[in-house]
Amino acid sequence: MTEVQQLISFMETGRRKMISLTEYIGIQKKKGSWNNLRGLNLRRELSLTDQFEVSYIRKQIDDEISITETIVRYTPDILIFKR
Repeated sequence: MTEVQQLISFMETGRRKMISLTEYIGIQKKKGSWNNLRGLNLRRELSLTDQFEVSYIRKQIDDEISITETIVRYTPDILIFKR
């Protein structure tokens, strides 16, 4: 099963339409089933699939520090054109 298929299965089981990758990876790490190679594979597969809409949200932590969070929205019925 590919990483995208595992993410789809996770989202359908929890009836989710979107999740941040930080949250998903955190859940997988708690299960003890995550490693950096899986993270690289997931990001590569997300860039190649049309089943997810990927967006980025910049969050300001304090005056000097901000982080960018990756949000994936599962869109099984919508065709998204990749650039």
